[in-house]
Amino acid sequence: MDVTCDEDVLLGSCTVKERDCVAFARGTVVPLTQAAGADLELRAQGVPLAHGEIVVVDDRAHLRINRILAPSEPEAA
Repeated sequence: MDVTCDEDVLLGSCTVKERDCVAFARGTVVPLTQAAGADLELRAQGVPLAHGEIVVVDDRAHLRINRILAPSEPEAA
C-alpha cells in the first residue's frame, strides 16, 4: 500500500490545430468538450478510477470523489 503512482485530474479535452496552438498567448481561451459543472475524471497511471468535483480547502484546490468507477466501465461514463 506504500507504492506511489501518478494521478491526473482531467478537466476536459479538445482538439486544436497546430497553427492555433502556436498562437496561444496569455489569456487565450481554449474550449473544452465537457460542459461547465460536469464531473472531473481522476486517472492513475492513465487509467480512469473515479469522477468528482473541485472543492477548495484552506485556499487549495482538491478533488472530492463522487463516484468510483468499476474496472470494466468505459472512460466516458
